[in-house]
Amino acid sequence: MKFTRREFAKLTAMAGAGLMIPWDLQRKLLAQIPGGTLAPGDVKKYTLPLVKPPAMPGKSNKNKDKYKIAVRQFEQRILSPPHPVTPVW
Repeated sequence: MKFTRREFAKLTAMAGAGLMIPWDLQRKLLAQIPGGTLAPGDVKKYTLPLVKPPAMPGKSNKNKDKYKIAVRQFEQRILSPPHPVTPVW
């Protein structure tokens, strides 16, 4: 397998960057997700209706739209039952 100089430089840069990450941080980055993962066959497809959000109310002022946006956490059913609801921001 032949590498160009550019590909070799990219490969060595990525390897060097990987070595710069502390070992304890690497273990945290590669750790399993809390709660585990689901097998794709465990979730039934197309059983829940698609949620269509309403139009966002805003104010117009001299050809400029103004919106007030807040970020909140709420729970929404994303996976089909019997899976629990999912916290969403």
